[in-house]
Formats: sequence, C-alpha cells, structure tokens
Amino acid sequence: ELGWSISPESGRAPSIAAQGNILEAINITLNLLHFHYLDRDLYRSGNSIVIVSPGCGVFEVDQGLAGITKQRMMDNGIGSDMLSLGLPPLHVAPFFLY
Repeated sequence: ELGWSISPESGRAPSIAAQGNILEAINITLNLLHFHYLDRDLYRSGNSIVIVSPGCGVFEVDQGLAGITKQRMMDNGIGSDMLSLGLPPLHVAPFFLY
C-alpha cells in the first residue's frame, strides 16, 4: 500500500507536465553521451535524444539551467526530438517559460 492520497485535505497533488523536470532529464542523458569518444560502441552512435511528454509542449524551467543545457547540447552536437501526447498548441513547441 502506498500510504498517500491526493485528496484536497492532504495538501498533496501530482504536478502537471509543465512543472516537470524536463531539463534535468535531458542533462542526465547528456552525462551518458558526454564521453562518446571513450569505449566506442553502437549504443552511443547518432547522438540524438527523444523526449516523450504527456503535456502539450509548454514547460516551466529555470533560465540558467536552460542555458547550460543548450550549451552542452551545442558543444557535443546532440540533437533532440520531442513527442507531446497532449493536444497540439497554436504555437511552436516545445516552449520554455522562465
């Protein structure tokens, strides 16, 4: 048994996709792909990240972490694709709010 509930009385509720830790997940993946020149194998060839999100492509992120993530991806030549499972927005996605 989990022992927690999401009732309004408990004060706890799951976060929405926009409040998720998308940049932290990307940076963990970048840590794995950073040493692509050591112990070459076919698991690390191509260097592309696919992100699956249950939201519509809008994320609330920290501006400093967004800059670090962008710089790391540019330095290592790593691309990314995003698959958003929500309804398509009327703007270009993904959209990072600072």
